[in-house]
Amino acid sequence: MPDDKILGLVSKERVLKTIKGGILSMSLTTSLSLIIFTYQRALEPIYGSVPTSLYLWYVVVGAGSLGVFAPVFNLWSATGLVGALLSVVPYSTYWVGVYSARYHDPIYGPLATHLAVLAPIIYLGANIRITMETDKPGSPLITNPLSAFFSFTGFFGLVKNSAYFSWLTFLNYIPNEFILYALSVIGVFLWGISDRITQASAPPVKDKSEKTGKSDKDMKSNSKEAEKAKEKPKATTGLSFRQMYLFPLIVVLPFLQSYIRPPTLLRPLMEAHTHSAYPLRILSSTQSTTGVIVVGESLAVSAAFFASEIPENHIESIRYLRAGHSLLGGVWISDKVAYIEGIQRGDVPVDANDQPLGDSIYAAFVLQEISRLAKRQSAVAEEQNALIIGLGIGVAASSFMRHGINTTIVEIDPAVYDAARYYFGLPKANPGQVYLQDAKRWVKRQSSLPEGQRQLYDIVIHDCFSGGGVPAQIFTMEFWDGLKKLMKPDGVVAVNFAGKLTGKPSRAILATLERSFKTCRAFHDSMSEVSEKQMKTEFLNIVFFCTPSSEPLTFREPIARDYHHSYLREHVFTTPREIDLALIKEGVSVEDEAEYVLTDKKNKLEKWQEEGALEHWKVMREVLPDIFWETY
Repeated sequence: MPDDKILGLVSKERVLKTIKGGILSMSLTTSLSLIIFTYQRALEPIYGSVPTSLYLWYVVVGAGSLGVFAPVFNLWSATGLVGALLSVVPYSTYWVGVYSARYHDPIYGPLATHLAVLAPIIYLGANIRITMETDKPGSPLITNPLSAFFSFTGFFGLVKNSAYFSWLTFLNYIPNEFILYALSVIGVFLWGISDRITQASAPPVKDKSEKTGKSDKDMKSNSKEAEKAKEKPKATTGLSFRQMYLFPLIVVLPFLQSYIRPPTLLRPLMEAHTHSAYPLRILSSTQSTTGVIVVGESLAVSAAFFASEIPENHIESIRYLRAGHSLLGGVWISDKVAYIEGIQRGDVPVDANDQPLGDSIYAAFVLQEISRLAKRQSAVAEEQNALIIGLGIGVAASSFMRHGINTTIVEIDPAVYDAARYYFGLPKANPGQVYLQDAKRWVKRQSSLPEGQRQLYDIVIHDCFSGGGVPAQIFTMEFWDGLKKLMKPDGVVAVNFAGKLTGKPSRAILATLERSFKTCRAFHDSMSEVSEKQMKTEFLNIVFFCTPSSEPLTFREPIARDYHHSYLREHVFTTPREIDLALIKEGVSVEDEAEYVLTDKKNKLEKWQEEGALEHWKVMREVLPDIFWETY
């Protein structure tokens, strides 16, 4: 064959090999990113988003580096092991997460879980990646440094890439177990057919005697050596490892899984689930936009339970709404439903099954309703408009509707809205007044309408706190400027936040609000009096009230009809709870205050909230016993 044709075939073979390698590498990267995404989603109900992600990148890069520079397994053995491990990840993630969380450490608990569950899979993934690039013996760092370098750097973006899967909304309807099982089956299948793949890719053995002209004596000698070679086991095929470890492991796994299956519920939950060993009932559990949305009930302790089995922080007779590792609200039920004397039966809030519902378990949602008591400079219209950004269980929204206020709801998670309607007595809104979408986009779109076409609001409730933090993008100057275009000149916005008064997040939110609005005041939701020292050191729920009007922001005295016969509203509306804004700004100069102002281009709020999110996780573990967070 002419030399130019030989060179052409070699070049074509190299191109095909490069394309094949690129496809395999991309498939592996995508699979590992999907595994990380699914693992995070599975762990967040136990640890929340911030603790889960805190050291995740370091674990992924560390395990990936070890797999690249010190691979132990050949390509097919590593593939089979990954497949086997993925089949138990749904169980190991739950159990390791649950037991580590019982130590109430939101830093080392998730880290231990990452190292025990995720790190081995990332290591094997890196092992697969580098063995696809080179089959030379020894460390790839020495034998093939270029491939090792590119494989190593590929792990830097895995965690970031995994976030893109959240854009695929159809994944909300696919359980974590199904995704991991599918990847597990692929891994085990490839391992199972690895012999055939290896044989198919091996070059054919040619009869060298025709080319070399060897004698019959030499041929016989070579034949004997070949016979001896056949008798020796081929360590490079991975067959020995398969027989000794992988095959027995895969056979045992289905039997093992029945013993380690976690008590997590099928989603969506078809019927209520009552815990077999604790006074707890789950009414609904759904994987949705913002995570696992759970409606549960803490039941009264019956004689069937020993007092020693019930922790001190058990709260009887509440119904709660949970998103991930955060409570979005709750109400008293059963024997804890109580109202001021004189209430009519038709005025008692009920759920979709006509079960009576009591007061909110959190005062913050009732505190937001004080915005309705703000004294207005203009005459108050007979029909007022309210905007709710972030619904929760709908305490403020329900109250406004019962007062006859025309209420518009913007909520990013459809499952939260459904839960509020079915389980927490949220009345049906008027047509075209419920928007299940991102608030930033909604405000931007509505504020860009011509002035005559915009709906203007008297009251805005902005409550998007969840999981120890708030979405940073809806606390910027640009967002507030857009929102002001949707408010009446003397309208009032109530902004909910939870954290430490002197923390950077509190200062940033106040600095931005004061830059955007002309007048602001703040109040806390504590049921008892809070000293100045406590305000500076304790985790507080704060509601900021702001107005674009230059007139002082004052509130009228409440009257009986403002309470809806609620003991909680009467207490919150009539007790002093204002926070001196100087406490939040204490020690901050005018120049420093400008650094706290949040914009779309300069926004450190998400980073500043990390410490508060860890504190909030601990608070949630004190509010409800561990078993509440372990059952979803």
